Amino acid sequence: MVWFTGEQSAAAAAIHQLINAWAATLDRSNGLDLGPLIAEECVYIVRGIPRRSRDDVLKFYCDRLAELERTPAGPPTQRHVISNLLLDFTADGKVGVDFLLTYYMSPKKPPVMDMQGPTAVADCHMDCSRAEDGHWRIASFDSVQSFVRGPA
Repeated sequence: MVWFTGEQSAAAAAIHQLINAWAATLDRSNGLDLGPLIAEECVYIVRGIPRRSRDDVLKFYCDRLAELERTPAGPPTQRHVISNLLLDFTADGKVGVDFLLTYYMSPKKPPVMDMQGPTAVADCHMDCSRAEDGHWRIASFDSVQSFVRGPA
């Protein structure tokens, strides 16, 4: 059992909020509004490629949205569901976070009525750091898919 100090408990609440805001931003703006949540210098791995700055992460999501807008159905309906957060206070102002990401996606517009379960489930790791302004930001992100829905 891991016990937090009072200060760590407050930080844990802020980090939970940060990660939930990250997921909500992916769903609501396709990642275009992630800037305030990510450290300026980071290692953010998506599609197997590390992005090493906030600007590179935002460019990825901008390019991804442009790619999705060129498809016949346009950007999909998607939801990123976060669960099983485990925090490890590694140093002052630094926290490692492991969690499960359950991803739902459909080319249809909501409400999607014929879902067959999640599209994927991934084991995720983030490192979060407290910036000079006192706010927590994502310093690194990586994930490994545990389950991927096959063709129907």
